[in-house]
Amino acid sequence: MHVVCNMDYILSFYILNYAFTGGAHGLENLDYTNVDLKKGRLIKLDDILPETGKQQLSMLLTRKLKQMNKLTEAQKLSENGYFVDEIQPNENFYLTPYGIGFVYNHYDIAPYSFGATDIFLTADEVRDLIRPFMKGK
Repeated sequence: MHVVCNMDYILSFYILNYAFTGGAHGLENLDYTNVDLKKGRLIKLDDILPETGKQQLSMLLTRKLKQMNKLTEAQKLSENGYFVDEIQPNENFYLTPYGIGFVYNHYDIAPYSFGATDIFLTADEVRDLIRPFMKGK
């Protein structure tokens, strides 16, 4: 277990799971959890992002992954080794004072050889998408 953030009553951590059941390699997963310590409950994406923001968040994640891989806007992720062309937000995310990160484990969006994919969006990049709950209000 590793704590990513513990401040302002928000705890964000992940648990690393590893299993080897034979074959060429084991399988490692990073499972993130976010907790609202004031309310004593888990924070889900729907708690911080309105339904109308999911498509915009998907566009930001896709654009950021293309930038991380030095791809142009016109290039397709699927033509560069990924399983998908558009990155959908998932529940495997972490929160920090600097932004929000989404983690896609092996085989979620790409082959094992790509490793886990961590797409971090800065607070400025998501400022207009995140509900006031995340802005400290």
